[in-house]
Amino acid sequence: MGLEERIIFSSDELIRNVEKALDRLKALRYDPKYRERLGDGFCDRFLDWEEDIRRRKDEPFTIAVVGDFKRGKSTFINALLGREVLTTDVTTETVTLNYLGYGQESTQAVLEGGRRIRLQPEELKKEKLEAIIKEAGEPVEKLVLKRPCELLKDVTIVDTPGLGDTLKKFDDMVEQCLLQADAVIYMYFVMAPLSQTEQLFLKTAVLPQKFTSLFLVGNRADVLDSRESFEEMEEFLRERAAGVFPEGRNYVISALDELCRKLGKSRPNDELESVLEERFQELEQDILNVIAEKKDFAVPDRMQRMFGAMLAEADQEFEALEASLSMSGAQAREAYQAMAGEREHQAEELAGARETLQSLMDDMSREAWGWMSDFLRRLEGQLGALGGVEAEDIQKHLSFYIADMLKEALNACLDFHRERLFDEMSDISGNLMKSLGRAQEDYSFRFELDNRMWTKGDNLGFGVSLVSQMGFLGNLAYLLGSGAAGALRSREIKNQKGELLKQVADQFPELRQSVKEALSQAYGRLKTAALEQLTEHYEEKIRKTEAQVELSMEISRKEEQEKEAIREVLAQTREMFREMRQLVIIAG
Repeated sequence: MGLEERIIFSSDELIRNVEKALDRLKALRYDPKYRERLGDGFCDRFLDWEEDIRRRKDEPFTIAVVGDFKRGKSTFINALLGREVLTTDVTTETVTLNYLGYGQESTQAVLEGGRRIRLQPEELKKEKLEAIIKEAGEPVEKLVLKRPCELLKDVTIVDTPGLGDTLKKFDDMVEQCLLQADAVIYMYFVMAPLSQTEQLFLKTAVLPQKFTSLFLVGNRADVLDSRESFEEMEEFLRERAAGVFPEGRNYVISALDELCRKLGKSRPNDELESVLEERFQELEQDILNVIAEKKDFAVPDRMQRMFGAMLAEADQEFEALEASLSMSGAQAREAYQAMAGEREHQAEELAGARETLQSLMDDMSREAWGWMSDFLRRLEGQLGALGGVEAEDIQKHLSFYIADMLKEALNACLDFHRERLFDEMSDISGNLMKSLGRAQEDYSFRFELDNRMWTKGDNLGFGVSLVSQMGFLGNLAYLLGSGAAGALRSREIKNQKGELLKQVADQFPELRQSVKEALSQAYGRLKTAALEQLTEHYEEKIRKTEAQVELSMEISRKEEQEKEAIREVLAQTREMFREMRQLVIIAG
């Protein structure tokens, strides 16, 4: 180990080193030679970076709560704070980034154009917020909520929107939020844990940030029916999470249960109250410990990560300038004249890539329908195996169970094909697929019986019982039931089984068509998202090429003496950034 690696810095010293590095950028503001030789755009970009990094120095420890849509993120934050601050009544039209900080109670909606609207607490509800957004005439970028909660004195909590194709406009905002976060809580549903798409997001957007702390949290565990099934599921999820984040800890909780407990309301699962309270308090204490231990070092860690992103951008700018300076006037004119041909070539390349991608997606959709058709045939063929199941259980649970099975099957198809699509398109661009496949689809099937209310655990227990009798779906049963077998209650009912099973059989043709439509829509959305990103990728290539050629043309018109002056200032700027990099690296 070298001496530099053995040097220990205090938090204050780390911040001073970063600020020393930032001070070097003052030359871009006060020395006119940089604007004269390198241009306003170059100087303004890095002065903006300086302001952003310095501003983040004064912000408190920040925790981002991330996960797919409807994973209980808002309920979890409410449970953590012990009060209902965030609404859980949201749609994809009203969902936003929510920033929660300490202060006198107030709520503001920040519009994309920068205007702010003061809101009353009741205006956070879906219907009222939708009306306000419509009247404002522009989308809400984020909500800023101040609340006098003790926890918020030391931390800002960011509630992020669910990730997925329908929320694509928020995906970049979530990634920027992750860049600026000091810790991340990633939430998933215990009954559909860490799908391939969730793992893809963790691996590409979360884990590379090297956060001080990452909490993987399985939520909604109150759906389990017994302590035994909870512990079996907990072990299963621990093993599954270890495959994604081996050095981290996985937590299994119910945010709803904890919120009800703290508010003195009826809790969702009497049998699991003690273990759910215990597990949530363990997570809560670990979060508080991280805040206490890391808040002093969070600022330099955050500043260094942002600094690294700035330095990476600087390297690209230097390379572009040096390439332009190396071109003669004749070469620059030749490159300019070749731009028309390059545009045409890129258009042809894009058309070919789109055609290949559409064909690939059509093949995937047909393959998925083949799998689903076989699944439906086996499902229908096994209805006769329901002879040992009570009629009332069939009446209450079968339609829900079959719908859940089909949702899982469709998402399994999408997960498999997203992975293939990722591999295919990675050859085109390593960054192209970052936002594909971030959320599981949600479906509505036209399939129902005359259902009534059911008790906690009955649906899961019925699922395991049914699968064990029908002999298919394999490990998927574990995800749906996980030890919940035996939860069915003994009932005395009339013999309605024949009529109920006839209802099921009669609805299968309509169910088949409904599944086909859902699959077509899901793969259609995936195809649209992939084609949009493919087009954006090629258009960005054209923009960068044109910007490079225009820069080369502009520089080629300059006298050799002026070019030499640019080279001299560029060399000084490179040295400035090299010294900045050294300060930041040593500080880290």
